[in-house]
This record gives sequence, structure tokens and C-alpha cells, in this order.
Amino acid sequence: MELDIHKTPNFKGYTALLGENTDSNGLGDLHEGFDIGWEPQATDQSSSSLGPAKVSAMEGANVWPSDLTGFKETTLEY
Repeated sequence: MELDIHKTPNFKGYTALLGENTDSNGLGDLHEGFDIGWEPQATDQSSSSLGPAKVSAMEGANVWPSDLTGFKETTLEY
């Protein structure tokens, strides 16, 4: 899955059921989520598209599903 949080460089995207495990004896946590951060602005000098200005591992563009019409807009509005 292209939006899998474990495949993105900045810890953003989808976490599936059993996709994370905080208990080494367990099979995974029974939660799912979609992690995003602030959307980079065109004038934002910390945008990952500017390369060296990136200062944290979680900084940079969000990933969005292409097949869910309105998901990005609704999520950002929320």
C-alpha cells in the first residue's frame, strides 16, 4: 500500500489494524489511523521540497489517497 506509514519518509500516512505493536509479546495493536502534519505552504522555507531546510524527520508533504474524493479537503478543514 503506497500510503503505508512505514513506507513514507516522514511518518505520515495510513496505519493498518495490527500495523503497530507496543507489546513485544503481542501480535499488534487493534487500532488504525491516518497520520498527517501541517500542509507546507508555498512560502514555507521548511518544506521538504527545499531539501536542506528540512529540520525534522516528520517534516514534509503529507500523503493522500487518490481514490477518496474530498478526503484531503475534509481532513484539512477538520
